[in-house]
Amino acid sequence: MRLQRPGEIAISLGTSDTVFAALSEPSPSASEGHIFASPVDPDGYMALVCYKNGSMTREDIRNRCAAGSWEEFNGALDQTPPGNEGRVGFYRKEPEITPPILTTGANRFDADDQAVESFPDAAEIRAVVEGQFLSMRLHGKNIGIEASKILATGGASANPAILQVIADVFGVDVYTADQPNSASLGAAYRALHGSGCAARGEFIPFADALTGAPAMSIAARPNAEAHEIYAGALERYARLEAGLIKSA
Repeated sequence: MRLQRPGEIAISLGTSDTVFAALSEPSPSASEGHIFASPVDPDGYMALVCYKNGSMTREDIRNRCAAGSWEEFNGALDQTPPGNEGRVGFYRKEPEITPPILTTGANRFDADDQAVESFPDAAEIRAVVEGQFLSMRLHGKNIGIEASKILATGGASANPAILQVIADVFGVDVYTADQPNSASLGAAYRALHGSGCAARGEFIPFADALTGAPAMSIAARPNAEAHEIYAGALERYARLEAGLIKSA
């Protein structure tokens, strides 16, 4: 994904969802996320938050609420308002890493923070998407991840409706790569960088090894009104999540 500067973050939307970023000043936590030495910057770090409930969980909601159709799923996202009229959902086909909840199932709250058994289908679809990216923003920020640009990859990064929610939640542009198979491509970049360092007999900046790399294309721009709604919802989301963790 060629993350090189603080503020550039990547979101991988696969079987597990992951948000990671290059950092110069991380905020390590004993309870959420991970901090690594940067693989491409001797003075930098990489922060990462991983979720077990990614595409499989979204697909489960799609199958139950959109007749297995991504077209209907995306239509529901388009028909429901950002913020979902105050509805918030937490969905777990598998025990979750972030937040650490070992039980499976779903927890749903209405606009008055009252637990409810179900949402209308369209609201269920918006809730599973919004909740994931509010969580990424919340837990990423807690370990030092602040986005100025998002690079999306993984299977669901081909879905423009999901990318729009990411852009609105974080309030920044979202890009995707024209070149698929980002993991294999990244391994090739690392090999090229390592070869360049060995040839020079010294460390060279990662960016210097990637001249001519395929460009990223903009896929979604944030809507200012939607972003304001999500920014206002973040504290409430954190409070509801904390209550779930405490009761788990």
